[in-house]
Amino acid sequence: MSNTFNLTRFLRYFKKHSIDNGKTYLLSTAVLTGIYVIALFFVVALGTGFLNIDWQMTVLLTCVLLGGGIFTSLTFADLGDKKKAIPVLTLPVSALEKYLVNWIYTYVIFLLVALGTFYMVDILAVKISKPSYGHIPARLLDLTSKETPGIIVLTAFTLFHALGFWGAIFFEKMHFIKTAFVFFVCLIGFNLLTRVLISAITSGNVTAEVFFQHASVTDNGNRHYISPTNPINQIGIAIFIAAILILWVSAYFRLKEKQV
Repeated sequence: MSNTFNLTRFLRYFKKHSIDNGKTYLLSTAVLTGIYVIALFFVVALGTGFLNIDWQMTVLLTCVLLGGGIFTSLTFADLGDKKKAIPVLTLPVSALEKYLVNWIYTYVIFLLVALGTFYMVDILAVKISKPSYGHIPARLLDLTSKETPGIIVLTAFTLFHALGFWGAIFFEKMHFIKTAFVFFVCLIGFNLLTRVLISAITSGNVTAEVFFQHASVTDNGNRHYISPTNPINQIGIAIFIAAILILWVSAYFRLKEKQV
């Protein structure tokens, strides 16, 4: 029997994890569904009579990113408590199997549940709104273009999950707060570094704000928005994927290090 991964052992641990945390997960799903109901039906009840795509997108993104970030950051919370960490670390399951079970729950299952409950509530809300202003809820799941809401949700959640999963293992306490702090510090540092470099290159005549693959450049009071060409865009996507994989892989090795 392999000490790294064994399918039978993995399935048994998956079952154990599901039984041990089933009530908590069901309660969390009920809370998330309640938030969707309040947020979507509240707009209909206000008297406007219809739900626009922007509000639905805001509700979905906020709940998925915030809820997913908190849920992911707590997945290895027991490792921060010495009394709880001992039985977790001594459980006869490999680090890879523990990692995969928690990864599946926090990424795959959470995403399916969060989107599934949203669409159940969204479809009902749209049905009772004004038909002339209603929209097809499935539009949010259109993944055929990078500009569609579905791919935006998936991309943003993947980034937040990788950060949250990494922070859940690297930090012992206050995982979500510390991970969020690291994220914002890096984001602000990157933006400041970009401004300094642009200012140095242009002798201070041009200022720029860069957020991921897009930039806004201000020259003599005139603001211009810049988007990358296809080759640069592909490089940006490759860097994004590499960063996600680095966070996931480093989290695994950190968990393996703790187990040893």
